[in-house]
Amino acid sequence: MIIISHRANINGPKSAEFGENHPASIDAAINAGFDVEIDLRREDGKLVLGHDKGEYEIEESFLFKKGLWIHCKNIEAAEFLNRFYNLNYFLHNEDDVVLTSNRFLWSYPRVSVLLTTASIAVMPELVPNWKNIDICAGICTDFPSSISY
Repeated sequence: MIIISHRANINGPKSAEFGENHPASIDAAINAGFDVEIDLRREDGKLVLGHDKGEYEIEESFLFKKGLWIHCKNIEAAEFLNRFYNLNYFLHNEDDVVLTSNRFLWSYPRVSVLLTTASIAVMPELVPNWKNIDICAGICTDFPSSISY
């Protein structure tokens, strides 16, 4: 099972060493053995990381780190990434399920969302009665250090 650190958090919300979506926190989570979901925006021709707003400008090369799940926070980021075939990215707001560029089903945390062997269960800690988590391809969580699969 793929274990994905949500915004580089390891031990709960806002536990990322240098801050959520901070490049050093992302590197730390990858070095700890986790994949990492990051929030990417394209603003004024620049690539910036940040959930609610762009906070950390990055170079294009940063996006090619192994294990990144790139959540495009605006259409400009998705359009920019669409020219690459080897990046794993997706665009969504509160859709029940979206297809990532690597053909995983990124599943929003709702008990009504049907999970499959191609699903990534996002934030299962928010959905205590979510069925079929054990069959998922992966989990994206703020608590990756607590997952034992």
